[in-house]
Amino acid sequence: MLRWWMQHRYRALQSLTTTPHPEQVWRQLPHACVADCWGYGRSPAFWYTLNFAYNHCYDLHRFHNAVVALQERKCKTWIPESLDNSTEARNFRCSWVASNADLVAPIHVLRVELQVRYVMQQVVSCTAEEPFLFWLRFEWGKNGNPHAHGKNYVSGNPTYECVIEDEETRAELIMHGHSEAHKLQTRGEAEIALGAFFSISTSAIGTLRTTTKASRYTITLLN
Repeated sequence: MLRWWMQHRYRALQSLTTTPHPEQVWRQLPHACVADCWGYGRSPAFWYTLNFAYNHCYDLHRFHNAVVALQERKCKTWIPESLDNSTEARNFRCSWVASNADLVAPIHVLRVELQVRYVMQQVVSCTAEEPFLFWLRFEWGKNGNPHAHGKNYVSGNPTYECVIEDEETRAELIMHGHSEAHKLQTRGEAEIALGAFFSISTSAIGTLRTTTKASRYTITLLN
């Protein structure tokens, strides 16, 4: 037992002599970097709001008969045709939506994700190093209208931790020993870079608007 204790104490003391001091560890740069798969080091390029035309969207109102069947009622309830735009039909759809919010929410989620993944992602630039990423937040408005706020991360989007006023400011920072002053861009340089990026993306946005309309029609047909 004494021999085991002496060996264990010797190994513990030996490990203390080989373990680096915390100051040495935390003052050194890491040897391995983890890929930024969540976009923490990037800035979103586009912000948008997607509303849901829930009072006349066929994707949602095609479930009229299914709801009646699940409620175990006789199919004597009057159900308007999908293209009926009369006052009675509109009132029916508005009342039906208010009574079936559990259907409105998932249909809205599916439509938003289809537009983001199959439309937006296809008309903006993305690379393996900077893949297309998106962020979504679903809300219900004061009047109960569902909508989603979103942001898209695309490749090549300029990102700035800090922008300086002019070259004189850069020279002053360098003179005072700022270690990254040479990497900072002036306001004019940043404006040129941002303008060039979004001028290229303008054509993609125009395509996005046209394609989104087409996708709504296509999704309706597929459903």
